[in-house]
Amino acid sequence: MQSVFVISRKTSPAIFDSQVLPLLRHKRALVYFYSNGNVECFDMKVDQSKIVSTLYLFRSVLYGKKYIFISREVIGFLLSCFFSLLGIRGWLKHDFRAIFSEELRFNDASWIKITTARLLEYWIWRMADDVRVCSNNMKLYFENISSFHRDCLVVPSFHNNVVDVVSTTPFKFSGPRFVYVGGMSSWQCIPEIIKFYDAVGVSGKSLTIITKDITRFNQFIFSIGYSGKINIISLDQNEVLNHLPNFDFGFIMRSNSVVNTTSSPLKFLEYASSGVVPIGTAYIGDFSNAFNGLMYTVDIDDIPNSAVEFSKKYNSCQLLDNLTRKNLVDISSTYSFSYHIDQLEKWCFCL
Repeated sequence: MQSVFVISRKTSPAIFDSQVLPLLRHKRALVYFYSNGNVECFDMKVDQSKIVSTLYLFRSVLYGKKYIFISREVIGFLLSCFFSLLGIRGWLKHDFRAIFSEELRFNDASWIKITTARLLEYWIWRMADDVRVCSNNMKLYFENISSFHRDCLVVPSFHNNVVDVVSTTPFKFSGPRFVYVGGMSSWQCIPEIIKFYDAVGVSGKSLTIITKDITRFNQFIFSIGYSGKINIISLDQNEVLNHLPNFDFGFIMRSNSVVNTTSSPLKFLEYASSGVVPIGTAYIGDFSNAFNGLMYTVDIDDIPNSAVEFSKKYNSCQLLDNLTRKNLVDISSTYSFSYHIDQLEKWCFCL
């Protein structure tokens, strides 16, 4: 039986490349794209024989062909149900990468949207034949809100980044080199990042922001009246991964919300697998515990004191060293696609 990945074209290219594309190389993998956006970006990366159209699926299921449908979003699951029921039932698998209802609540959406999304997620949790989640915290969340315990596969976001840590620039080259990769979504705590960096009392420090939102970042920096030097650049994903080993610390701050505590941010693994020490909080899904001792944990409610403590430890050479960078790379290898390949392929292509 073939597996059809039901994927939105609005998926982040970085997420598509790392989380979806490796699985589409399997001989039994097909992909059905829905919605607009990133048409050329996605289609150019996938073997054209694997891309199926609405008409193709419609005809094949009506003639009795059954598929394993794999979705990652609520709309994708609804489409999977539609095609599956046309063929008098296929196999439905859903990969929860985020909790959409909590994202809506975090962004102050209407209660109608939040309630509708929550009911749909509850229904998927109970209805899907197989479920995969990105963190143990997410599994507990669904069990608590549904009072329904089920077997599910817990696999965090995985990366394909391979870095020879020996070739990275030596730690503490001149001063701490900070980097932030990402956008300006509210849960990414950009004001707290700038506040922390500004309060770090270490000579020779530098901050580089790698983002597609250069204009918004410049406007934000101007609006808060920050007078220090920040280098804001835009790079393609492959360039980002090649560039990261040139930095010491990577910002990934998160506040205490369900959106964050159940997440599995790819950015964290991109930092760690490059030997870049994450500067985060206690609310980064399962990673805050898994990488405890190898990241610098900030008290999101007391940024100034966290920055002072960081400065003391850095200036006294107590903080981190090249061994820490090597350990980060070693541990992050257990979150790579190659490490999970057998587990993932079994879940995606077997009943």
